[in-house]
Amino acid sequence: MENQIMKFNLIKRATTLFAMAAAAIFALGFTTVTAAPSQGKATVVAVKGEAQYSTGGAWQPLKAGMTLMSGSVIQTADGAEVDLDMGPSGVLKVESGSTVSIDKLTVEKTSADTITETQIDARKGKIAGKTKGSLSSASRYEIKTATGVAGIRGTTFSVGADGTVSCSSGGPVMVAAFVNGQLVTVPLNAGQKLLPGSSTPVPMSPEEIAALENSVKKLVLTAGSATNPNELGAGNYQTRPGNPTVFVDPLTSQASTSNGGNECNEGCPD
Repeated sequence: MENQIMKFNLIKRATTLFAMAAAAIFALGFTTVTAAPSQGKATVVAVKGEAQYSTGGAWQPLKAGMTLMSGSVIQTADGAEVDLDMGPSGVLKVESGSTVSIDKLTVEKTSADTITETQIDARKGKIAGKTKGSLSSASRYEIKTATGVAGIRGTTFSVGADGTVSCSSGGPVMVAAFVNGQLVTVPLNAGQKLLPGSSTPVPMSPEEIAALENSVKKLVLTAGSATNPNELGAGNYQTRPGNPTVFVDPLTSQASTSNGGNECNEGCPD
């Protein structure tokens, strides 16, 4: 199956980067028969402290068991956390003092696979999560920050609204961001993080890795006990490389492909 890389024009504003990077990730040709995408859902599996949500109107209290769709915005108070089961794409934790928008959440059945499209806008604070290693190569999981966008696949990650991106296991995470006015595309491997304004990954400390892994491990267990493991996030969470993720640098129209490694089925080693 041949990858077909779309070409993009020069971008002038950081707000354009998210849409263009998202399109680049999805620019993979496939010949399977598809149905129209259906609306995905994010199930609230746990709420600690005070949290609220809005779909464009008044803010409402957020409670465990609620279902959120595309267009939902979540806010957590200081000291509060919200755990979300994002369906086939994975699980997500909205951390203390954060504002996060679910811009897009769709699921598309094909004759050969299930394609998910997840777009998150980290407006304030920090989020953490894990995507399934079994995501199809055509699936998209992107998180927008103040400085760019992170493309996630088969990864335990955290992303700050300021542009800090961490990858404690799995990966790679591909980050497209503006640094000193120039767009750069940076791959993050397991145990690395990228700080705002930098184009060079730095190692995470052992304490940072352990804290993120433990936090997300609890999140996966919470989601698994609260949802249908055949449909939502309780399923295949073994961390392993996924299929190659393709990005197109909008400034140069040059494509970069991360090496996805070999696929494996259930029972992959940790």
